[in-house]
Amino acid sequence: MAAAERGRGLAYLAEVSHLIWSGETDNWHEGDHLDRAAVRAGLDPGDLNAVVKEEAARLAAVVEASQVAQRDAGHYGVPMIAFGGEAFFGQDRIDQFKWRLDQKGLQRREEAR
Repeated sequence: MAAAERGRGLAYLAEVSHLIWSGETDNWHEGDHLDRAAVRAGLDPGDLNAVVKEEAARLAAVVEASQVAQRDAGHYGVPMIAFGGEAFFGQDRIDQFKWRLDQKGLQRREEAR
């Protein structure tokens, strides 16, 4: 959440997802793996760690509100995206979601990685 609020959520998600599922390490959550992922995503790990520690309750409330919105959209689990009252559940529907965004005239925002 803190990474998303800094405009680097997708970049951080990509880095952490790679840590978790690449098989390159079994202890992705220990040591400095997450800090290094933050740096690769263009974030300051000290800033992220401080925000998570100091604003834990606020961040948890934002995540809970997102979960409520997800349930209201009729889906549970990830990856799940809702847009314009339409749910796109599962990684196999991400292309359909992109297609729908294009249909609605949304312009792609380039995010440096």
